[in-house]
Amino acid sequence: MADSIWPSLVSGVFGFVGVLAGLGWTARQTPRTEQRLRANTRTMLRTSLWAELTGLAKLMKEEIEYIEQNGFTWVPLIQSFQNSRSPTLNM
Repeated sequence: MADSIWPSLVSGVFGFVGVLAGLGWTARQTPRTEQRLRANTRTMLRTSLWAELTGLAKLMKEEIEYIEQNGFTWVPLIQSFQNSRSPTLNM
């Protein structure tokens, strides 16, 4: 009977040591993994913000060019005030 318990006992001890080694390795790698995740998140946010700001700048440039080419799309306020005969504006 003693011969049949040793293989189970050795297998159990090696399994337990393997689980402990795996937990230790995971605990050791966790800070590095978190650093990589934070770095990837920063890079992703920086890239998306850059793309959004670039798109906004392009849109604003196109709108300004459109307004400059088509004078009828906006009313120049300074010229309106200069041509106005209102007593409150001509002091």
